[in-house]
Amino acid sequence: MSLSPAAHLPDKFIIESPELRAAVESNTPIRFFPSGEPYIPLPAPHSQFYLGCERQSDLPGDDKMMNDLRLMHQLAGPPFPNPIVNAQRHLVRQRAAVQALFAGYASGKWKPAPSSPFDVVREIKEDGSEAYVGQVTFGVDEHTKRTTPVPEGLEEWRIEAVCEIGAVLNLEYHNRGIASAAVRTILNDWAFPQMGATEIHAGCFQSNISSAKLWEKHGFVEVPELRGSYKVPEVKGGGEEATFTLVWRLQN
Repeated sequence: MSLSPAAHLPDKFIIESPELRAAVESNTPIRFFPSGEPYIPLPAPHSQFYLGCERQSDLPGDDKMMNDLRLMHQLAGPPFPNPIVNAQRHLVRQRAAVQALFAGYASGKWKPAPSSPFDVVREIKEDGSEAYVGQVTFGVDEHTKRTTPVPEGLEEWRIEAVCEIGAVLNLEYHNRGIASAAVRTILNDWAFPQMGATEIHAGCFQSNISSAKLWEKHGFVEVPELRGSYKVPEVKGGGEEATFTLVWRLQN
């Protein structure tokens, strides 16, 4: 068995400094567990859920979810089967991202946040144990063109680049409002006020009605000019899927 590219990383990212924790909590929506691990809470009635940074101990749950054909047939991006090394590499990238974020905070740079490393949704159960729920990913997409110019009169620190958002939860957490709460938290607490997003894209298959409704609920609008198609691999069932791109734009 080959060594994991994330083998050198501790399970959790921890901030030891009480002073830095206090400064971060004063300037951002980030909170800290007693251990020093940062997180972003979801609002009631989903307050037992939160957005956290990827852990080593998340890898089995991540691997299981990304190889569940019931979920993956709705997604174009990940390969299937998805080897666990991809989850390990994602952990390496996300750990570097959160380290860079907090290095900026330590030097007094608060905005714009360079990324969103809080992409794992977890549930805190009544006995104090935690469950891996899924992911809500958000980041800058340097390769996608804007659909409209940046509105005039915005703060200078806001970004021109397009951002991209995606969400996938384990099936047992569907139809409970959790994805919507997590997306709302990312948009309202992080994407706009911390990263300075001005245009966000979300993609889905035309047949994935629940996904389209999720994005529409949060102000995304389908752009007909961005419609496309995706050739589904035979291992996922084959055929061709029509694709939609829904766009959120910051208004003056």
